[in-house]
Formats: sequence, C-alpha cells, structure tokens
Amino acid sequence: MSFVGYLIKKFRNTNHYLCRYILKPGSKAGTYTCSVNTSQFIGYKKSKDLTNFQKKLISKFFINSKDKIYDNILSNEGGRFYHSQIKYMACKLNKDQEVELPESYIWLSQNQIIDLIHKQKIDIEARLLFGIINFKETI
Repeated sequence: MSFVGYLIKKFRNTNHYLCRYILKPGSKAGTYTCSVNTSQFIGYKKSKDLTNFQKKLISKFFINSKDKIYDNILSNEGGRFYHSQIKYMACKLNKDQEVELPESYIWLSQNQIIDLIHKQKIDIEARLLFGIINFKETI
C-alpha cells in the first residue's frame, strides 16, 4: 500500500499545505507533491526512498494523529494500476506546532495550489488529495 499525506497549517487565517518540490524521472520540469508520498507505507522506517525528514513527518504527524481531517484508502483500477491502493491522509497542525523545513519543502496557500494546478505543476496524488479536502467548498 502506498501513502500520500498533507500537513496543513493556518497562516494569517488561510490554510497552507506543506508541499515538496520534486523532479520525476523523465521529466524536464519539476512539480510539487504532498508533504509525504511513498510507495511502501508498511515498513516506511526502513525505506531507502524516504528521507529522514519524511520518516519523521510520518512518525510524528500521521501515525496515530488525533488531528486528522481526512484518512481513507482509495483504489486505482485498470491496466497498470490493478489492485493499487493508496492511503490518503491530511492532518492539521495547530498554531504552536513548528516544522523546520528542508530545502525542497514550502508552505503553499490554497490559492497558490489552485494556480499551480492550472499550470500543471501539482502531481496527480497531490491534486486528488487537495480536491478531496476542499470538496465541500467547491459544490
């Protein structure tokens, strides 16, 4: 099972999402993704694909979090996605919780993410989770 998670924090009364700038293999331009995105959620502590910072985010904010605003498993079906499952999670930080960010991380506001979606600079997992979290506001 894969895992995708956003950390969300309010700055000046606006939700901001912790995003990571990445360059995917075969791409010429980088995109933004969620706070954490891994193909192996079980055993993540031993994963060589995750940085220590990402492992810390999972341990500290996503595992057994009481501040989850979304937690669900979704399936991708058909073709190469047969039996693919992703655990999507979003957790809200309180105003006192601080996160020291490495170089590839940035807090993006809702409007910034919407603008980057229009410019095709947000990857599919981040777009999907962002849409789920904000669904009630769009209908």
